[in-house]
Amino acid sequence: MQFFTKGLLDPAVYAEESDAFAEAMAYQELGEHEAARKSLTYYAGFIDDTYVSVPGLVERLAWEYLRNVGIDGAKPDTHLRRFLGADRMGTGSNSPATISEVNDQVAKLSEQTGMSKVEIDNLIWNFCADGFGEVCTATPHYCNSCPIADYCRGC
Repeated sequence: MQFFTKGLLDPAVYAEESDAFAEAMAYQELGEHEAARKSLTYYAGFIDDTYVSVPGLVERLAWEYLRNVGIDGAKPDTHLRRFLGADRMGTGSNSPATISEVNDQVAKLSEQTGMSKVEIDNLIWNFCADGFGEVCTATPHYCNSCPIADYCRGC
C-alpha cells in the first residue's frame, strides 16, 4: 500500500494491468485456435463499431490508402463535401455533396484543367481546412476574403 499512497503506482493503472493479465491467462487456457477466434471476433466488432458505423469513414480511409499507393483520386472528406455541396461551389444537388458527387465533380475538374484529382483535392482541402487556408470553413465563412466568392452560392 505504500506505493499507492506515495503516488508511485496509480491504482487505476494497476487494476487495468491486473485485468489484462487475467484476460491473457484466460486466453491461454482456451488454446491457440479458440483464443485466435475469440480475438478476431472481438476486433471485428471493434472495427465495425469504430469505423464502419461512421458514415463515409470507410470511403475516406480507402481513398487515403489508395492515394498513398499512387492511385489518382480525391478523398471525399468533410472539406470537399462541404465545398462541392450545392449551397457553395458544387454542381450536384446535395449539401454537403454526396461521395459520388465529389468523385464526379473532381473527375470533371481534372479533365477540364489537366490537373490530377489528388492536386484538386489538395487545393480544395488547403482552401477549407482550419489551420491552413481557412477561407471556406464550416463556420464562419470568410467570404469577404475569398477570391472566388462571386461564383459561390454560399456567400
